[in-house]
Amino acid sequence: MSKAYTLRPGLLVGLNTTMSGNVKYRKEDLSVATDRHGTETATWKTDRTIADKAEHERAKVTRSQAVYLVRRVCVTTACGYYLCPMEREATLHKAIAEARAMVETFNATAKKTRLGFYVITERLDSGMAEAERIVNAELCELVGAMTASFKAKDAKGMRDAADKAKALAVMLGDAGKKAVAETTAVARDAARRIAKGAPVPEPVEVSTVESTVVVAPVPVTEEASETAKALAALKARRREARARA
Repeated sequence: MSKAYTLRPGLLVGLNTTMSGNVKYRKEDLSVATDRHGTETATWKTDRTIADKAEHERAKVTRSQAVYLVRRVCVTTACGYYLCPMEREATLHKAIAEARAMVETFNATAKKTRLGFYVITERLDSGMAEAERIVNAELCELVGAMTASFKAKDAKGMRDAADKAKALAVMLGDAGKKAVAETTAVARDAARRIAKGAPVPEPVEVSTVESTVVVAPVPVTEEASETAKALAALKARRREARARA
């Protein structure tokens, strides 16, 4: 039987970056062939020309560093957005300011390359259906990954999934954090045993991992899904920002 745990208030963070200029691509189609089964195979050649290689590399490093400043404060989700606990709000805004300043400094000195850095945040309140569904889906997927890795005797896969679940658990209340901690502890213990070639008590490990669903999904209705509207607004604003770049 699954249990429901409280989702803590936080921020939904949309982050997008662009890098334009300095690089040109030229594609040349070489051949297209279709076999008797209807399978088509296409061959082409792409030429890439970078006018200023040093500046291009500097742009890539700057963009990566700017994204990391924001990402390290947040929790990554599979839906493409980040989640940030409310107690990290000040840290998040500081990181965003630092990242923007870094990008602006690069753009002020670059001659051929232009970086774009766009961040939009929306407040999420505890109990919002869409936010709970995001976290629930992510954690259920990670629990499934732990189980699949256990069955495949993949110690690294179990540890990777456990690390991601632990990071995502910061968005849960104390009971949810405890449930995730218990699940990841089981997974890590099994991973250590697998790595050492030691026997794993399969009935205990597998049942514990598979039975833990740490956030109960909440039905979405027109009245309850305020976060769904926030998500739509967030996407629209991000499209507008990219169009203005």
